[in-house]
Amino acid sequence: MLITFSAFILISGCTEHRKFDTSKLEVVDATNTSEIDENIKKEQPIDYEAPSLKIAIESLPYDLKLPEKLPFETEGFRVNSLQDLNKEGKKGNIIRIHLMAVSKDKSNPKIVDILVQNQKIEVNGANEVELKNNLHGYIAGTTIFVYKDGISYLIGIMGHDAKKIEKALIDLANQI
Repeated sequence: MLITFSAFILISGCTEHRKFDTSKLEVVDATNTSEIDENIKKEQPIDYEAPSLKIAIESLPYDLKLPEKLPFETEGFRVNSLQDLNKEGKKGNIIRIHLMAVSKDKSNPKIVDILVQNQKIEVNGANEVELKNNLHGYIAGTTIFVYKDGISYLIGIMGHDAKKIEKALIDLANQI
């Protein structure tokens, strides 16, 4: 279940602090490669699977800070996807990680959804909000975008009380 980030458009430079460490990751064949044209295959990102959240975070070429205080009780973050968008080995790898924390209350499911990458994401159609440490966030619907230290964070909430979404998004963004 991926939150749609329709108000945000990708593109811009990327920041890399260290090499993407794939030594503890497994390459995942996300598509049926027999049915895909070779030219299309070359353009597809490389998908990885990590044995744990800790290993996934340690593999990243940037420092990732996750919010610890969530707006509802969850089972903790899990990795939904980990991708090298322009293939390992090329200069300026863009590495994207998608994380989710699902509420413990299964009768009223809620999700905190976080997409992080070392590439700036330009924002359109969002309302600017002031965050801690002279940062700014941009809210569109149930999603907030924050760009900090060369890293883009898209944080979304699903299933949460609509009247509390903006405050919850700001609280989450202030923790990164």
